[in-house]
Amino acid sequence: MCKPSMIQCGTLMKECKMCLVFHVQALRVLVKIEASVSISKSLPLLGIFSPLKSILIKGCSNIKQLFPFELAHDLQNLEKLVVCECWQMEEIIGPKKEEERHEGKGTKAHTKFSLPKLRKLVLKNFPMLENLCSSSGTMICKLL
Repeated sequence: MCKPSMIQCGTLMKECKMCLVFHVQALRVLVKIEASVSISKSLPLLGIFSPLKSILIKGCSNIKQLFPFELAHDLQNLEKLVVCECWQMEEIIGPKKEEERHEGKGTKAHTKFSLPKLRKLVLKNFPMLENLCSSSGTMICKLL
């Protein structure tokens, strides 16, 4: 079995305009940035979702978080976000990694990010959903 390298996957993703994920029960996270990996080591991931215009996730019952906060700025071209029947989903955009490390210490800096082109947001069947973005974040969508 051939496994493509991160750079090859990154190159392919940089051309992708739509992300469709249907009924992948084993999926726990769409993208995960390890706490032990510094942002400089994960540079091939930065910009990977920039060309995306549409994301449709349906029936991935075990996913808990769609994107980590560190990749939220890559969604500037996103126009349509549809997430349905993800029964365990708790957040669409998770907290910053440093926020996770300081959890419970009372030091949460308020963060904002914008999805300037988002025109359609559909969220269905989320019994576990707590936040669209982490408790200390604000998502700005001027076209909604």
